[in-house]
Amino acid sequence: MDSIGVVGAGLMGKGLAKNFLKAGHRVSVYKRKASIGDSATVELQKLGAVVTDDVRTVFYLAQTYEALGDRTRARQLFERRSTMGGFEEEAWYAQMRGAVLLGDSDPADAPGRLLACWERRPTRVEPLHGAAALCERQGWWQVAHAVSAAGLGIARPDDILFVERWLYDGGLHADHERACTALGLASPGRGAAPIGTTPDRATLESLVPGARFAQ
Repeated sequence: MDSIGVVGAGLMGKGLAKNFLKAGHRVSVYKRKASIGDSATVELQKLGAVVTDDVRTVFYLAQTYEALGDRTRARQLFERRSTMGGFEEEAWYAQMRGAVLLGDSDPADAPGRLLACWERRPTRVEPLHGAAALCERQGWWQVAHAVSAAGLGIARPDDILFVERWLYDGGLHADHERACTALGLASPGRGAAPIGTTPDRATLESLVPGARFAQ
Protein backbone atom coordinates (compact mmCIF):
# COMPACT_ATOMS: atom_id res chain seq x y z
CA MET A 1 0.00 0.00 0.00
CA ASP A 2 1.49 3.30 -1.11
CA SER A 3 1.16 6.70 0.56
CA ILE A 4 -0.10 9.29 -1.92
CA GLY A 5 -0.51 13.02 -1.55
CA VAL A 6 -3.18 14.91 -3.47
CA VAL A 7 -3.03 18.68 -3.79
CA GLY A 8 -6.48 20.25 -3.76
CA ALA A 9 -9.85 19.03 -2.53
CA GLY A 10 -11.90 20.44 -5.38
CA LEU A 11 -13.69 18.46 -8.08
CA MET A 12 -10.55 16.97 -9.61
CA GLY A 13 -8.64 16.51 -6.37
CA LYS A 14 -11.55 14.87 -4.63
CA GLY A 15 -12.06 12.48 -7.54
CA LEU A 16 -8.40 11.48 -7.60
CA ALA A 17 -8.33 10.99 -3.85
CA LYS A 18 -11.43 8.79 -3.90
CA ASN A 19 -9.98 6.59 -6.65
CA PHE A 20 -6.70 6.17 -4.76
CA LEU A 21 -8.58 5.31 -1.59
CA LYS A 22 -10.72 2.73 -3.40
CA ALA A 23 -7.51 1.17 -4.70
CA GLY A 24 -6.33 0.73 -1.12
CA HIS A 25 -3.74 3.50 -0.87
CA ARG A 26 -3.11 5.81 2.08
CA VAL A 27 -4.08 9.30 0.94
CA SER A 28 -3.27 12.73 2.34
CA VAL A 29 -5.16 15.66 0.82
CA TYR A 30 -3.73 19.17 1.03
CA LYS A 31 -6.32 21.91 0.65
CA ARG A 32 -5.12 24.68 -1.67
CA LYS A 33 -8.07 26.96 -0.98
CA ALA A 34 -9.70 27.77 2.31
CA SER A 35 -12.96 28.20 0.39
CA ILE A 36 -13.27 24.48 -0.30
CA GLY A 37 -16.41 23.44 1.56
CA ASP A 38 -16.50 21.08 4.51
CA SER A 39 -18.64 18.57 2.60
CA ALA A 40 -15.77 17.57 0.31
CA THR A 41 -13.28 17.15 3.11
CA VAL A 42 -15.73 15.34 5.39
CA GLU A 43 -16.54 12.90 2.61
CA LEU A 44 -12.84 12.16 2.03
CA GLN A 45 -12.17 11.80 5.72
CA LYS A 46 -15.01 9.28 6.03
CA LEU A 47 -13.33 7.27 3.27
CA GLY A 48 -10.06 7.30 5.23
CA ALA A 49 -8.14 10.25 3.80
CA VAL A 50 -6.14 12.63 5.96
CA VAL A 51 -7.10 16.22 5.10
CA THR A 52 -4.69 18.87 6.28
CA ASP A 53 -4.88 22.65 6.31
CA ASP A 54 -2.24 23.51 8.91
CA VAL A 55 0.04 26.52 8.58
CA ARG A 56 3.22 24.56 7.91
CA THR A 57 1.61 22.57 5.11
CA VAL A 58 0.34 25.74 3.42
CA PHE A 59 3.75 27.40 3.79
CA TYR A 60 5.72 24.45 2.42
CA LEU A 61 3.25 24.01 -0.41
CA ALA A 62 3.70 27.67 -1.35
CA GLN A 63 7.47 27.21 -1.39
CA THR A 64 7.11 24.08 -3.52
CA TYR A 65 4.94 25.82 -6.10
CA GLU A 66 7.43 28.70 -6.29
CA ALA A 67 10.32 26.28 -6.78
CA LEU A 68 8.37 24.58 -9.57
CA GLY A 69 7.83 27.91 -11.30
CA ASP A 70 4.08 28.20 -10.62
CA ARG A 71 4.34 31.68 -9.16
CA THR A 72 0.61 32.41 -9.29
CA ARG A 73 -0.32 29.44 -7.10
CA ALA A 74 2.66 30.14 -4.87
CA ARG A 75 1.48 33.73 -4.38
CA GLN A 76 -2.04 32.63 -3.51
CA LEU A 77 -0.75 30.21 -0.90
CA PHE A 78 1.74 32.67 0.57
CA GLU A 79 -1.02 35.24 0.90
CA ARG A 80 -3.23 32.66 2.59
CA ARG A 81 -0.45 31.62 4.98
CA SER A 82 0.15 35.24 5.97
CA THR A 83 -3.35 35.45 7.48
CA MET A 84 -3.32 32.11 9.34
CA GLY A 85 -1.47 33.20 12.46
CA GLY A 86 1.13 31.01 14.10
CA PHE A 87 4.85 31.80 14.04
CA GLU A 88 5.01 35.53 13.28
CA GLU A 89 8.28 35.48 11.33
CA GLU A 90 6.90 32.82 9.00
CA ALA A 91 3.58 34.63 8.57
CA TRP A 92 5.44 37.87 7.84
CA TYR A 93 7.75 36.18 5.35
CA ALA A 94 4.75 34.65 3.60
CA GLN A 95 3.19 38.11 3.31
CA MET A 96 6.39 39.44 1.79
CA ARG A 97 6.81 36.59 -0.70
CA GLY A 98 3.20 37.05 -1.77
CA ALA A 99 3.85 40.74 -2.39
CA VAL A 100 7.06 40.05 -4.31
CA LEU A 101 5.30 37.52 -6.54
CA LEU A 102 2.42 39.92 -7.08
CA GLY A 103 4.92 42.13 -8.89
CA ASP A 104 4.82 39.65 -11.80
CA SER A 105 1.22 40.48 -12.64
CA ASP A 106 0.51 43.78 -10.87
CA PRO A 107 3.65 45.90 -10.47
CA ALA A 108 1.54 48.95 -9.63
CA ASP A 109 0.13 47.30 -6.50
CA ALA A 110 3.12 45.32 -5.27
CA PRO A 111 5.31 48.18 -3.92
CA GLY A 112 2.57 49.35 -1.57
CA ARG A 113 2.13 45.83 -0.24
CA LEU A 114 5.87 45.52 0.27
CA LEU A 115 5.87 48.76 2.23
CA ALA A 116 3.09 47.31 4.38
CA CYS A 117 5.34 44.30 5.04
CA TRP A 118 8.13 46.59 6.16
CA GLU A 119 5.81 48.52 8.45
CA ARG A 120 4.67 45.23 9.98
CA ARG A 121 8.29 44.34 10.79
CA PRO A 122 10.41 47.52 10.48
CA THR A 123 13.62 45.79 11.57
CA ARG A 124 13.67 43.87 8.28
CA VAL A 125 14.86 45.50 5.05
CA GLU A 126 13.99 42.64 2.67
CA PRO A 127 10.64 44.22 1.69
CA LEU A 128 12.39 47.53 0.97
CA HIS A 129 14.83 45.73 -1.29
CA GLY A 130 11.93 43.96 -3.02
CA ALA A 131 10.15 47.26 -3.59
CA ALA A 132 13.32 49.00 -4.77
CA ALA A 133 14.16 46.17 -7.17
CA LEU A 134 10.65 46.17 -8.62
CA CYS A 135 10.68 49.95 -9.05
CA GLU A 136 14.12 49.75 -10.66
CA ARG A 137 12.81 47.25 -13.23
CA GLN A 138 9.90 49.58 -13.97
CA GLY A 139 12.16 52.63 -14.25
CA TRP A 140 10.55 54.27 -11.21
CA TRP A 141 13.84 55.59 -9.92
CA GLN A 142 12.46 58.24 -7.58
CA VAL A 143 10.42 55.63 -5.75
CA ALA A 144 13.35 53.21 -5.69
CA HIS A 145 15.42 56.01 -4.16
CA ALA A 146 12.82 56.75 -1.47
CA VAL A 147 12.14 53.17 -0.38
CA SER A 148 15.80 52.14 -0.31
CA ALA A 149 16.68 55.26 1.72
CA ALA A 150 14.16 54.20 4.37
CA GLY A 151 16.25 51.18 5.27
CA LEU A 152 19.74 52.67 5.32
CA GLY A 153 21.38 52.10 8.66
CA ILE A 154 19.05 49.31 9.80
CA ALA A 155 21.22 46.69 11.48
CA ARG A 156 20.91 42.98 10.93
CA PRO A 157 18.03 41.76 13.15
CA ASP A 158 17.94 38.92 15.62
CA ASP A 159 15.29 37.11 13.56
CA ILE A 160 16.04 33.51 12.64
CA LEU A 161 14.05 32.98 9.43
CA PHE A 162 15.14 34.01 5.94
CA VAL A 163 17.39 36.89 6.96
CA GLU A 164 19.20 38.06 3.81
CA ARG A 165 22.48 39.03 5.42
CA TRP A 166 23.94 40.55 2.28
CA LEU A 167 21.24 43.23 2.31
CA TYR A 168 22.35 44.41 5.77
CA ASP A 169 26.00 44.21 4.74
CA GLY A 170 25.68 46.67 1.86
CA GLY A 171 23.08 45.20 -0.48
CA LEU A 172 20.35 47.75 0.25
CA HIS A 173 22.93 50.52 0.09
CA ALA A 174 23.80 49.29 -3.42
CA ASP A 175 20.11 49.60 -4.34
CA HIS A 176 20.19 53.18 -3.12
CA GLU A 177 23.41 53.98 -4.95
CA ARG A 178 21.96 52.79 -8.25
CA ALA A 179 18.90 54.99 -7.73
CA CYS A 180 21.12 57.97 -6.88
CA THR A 181 23.17 57.40 -10.03
CA ALA A 182 20.06 57.14 -12.21
CA LEU A 183 18.71 60.40 -10.76
CA GLY A 184 22.02 62.23 -10.84
CA LEU A 185 22.13 62.56 -7.06
CA ALA A 186 25.04 62.24 -4.68
CA SER A 187 25.05 58.95 -2.84
CA PRO A 188 25.57 58.94 0.94
CA GLY A 189 28.70 57.13 2.02
CA ARG A 190 28.26 53.72 3.57
CA GLY A 191 29.30 55.10 6.93
CA ALA A 192 26.84 57.98 6.76
CA ALA A 193 24.13 58.48 9.33
CA PRO A 194 21.02 56.44 8.53
CA ILE A 195 18.10 58.10 6.82
CA GLY A 196 15.41 55.69 7.95
CA THR A 197 12.36 57.83 7.15
CA THR A 198 9.09 56.20 6.21
CA PRO A 199 8.22 57.10 2.61
CA ASP A 200 5.08 59.21 2.30
CA ARG A 201 2.63 57.11 0.30
CA ALA A 202 0.80 60.06 -1.24
CA THR A 203 4.09 61.45 -2.51
CA LEU A 204 5.07 58.09 -3.95
CA GLU A 205 1.76 57.80 -5.80
CA SER A 206 2.29 61.28 -7.27
CA LEU A 207 5.64 60.10 -8.64
CA VAL A 208 4.17 57.06 -10.36
CA PRO A 209 0.70 57.69 -11.79
CA GLY A 210 -1.41 54.54 -11.54
CA ALA A 211 0.62 52.97 -8.74
CA ARG A 212 -1.19 52.15 -5.50
CA PHE A 213 0.83 52.69 -2.34
CA ALA A 214 -2.06 53.13 0.08
CA GLN A 215 -2.86 49.75 1.65
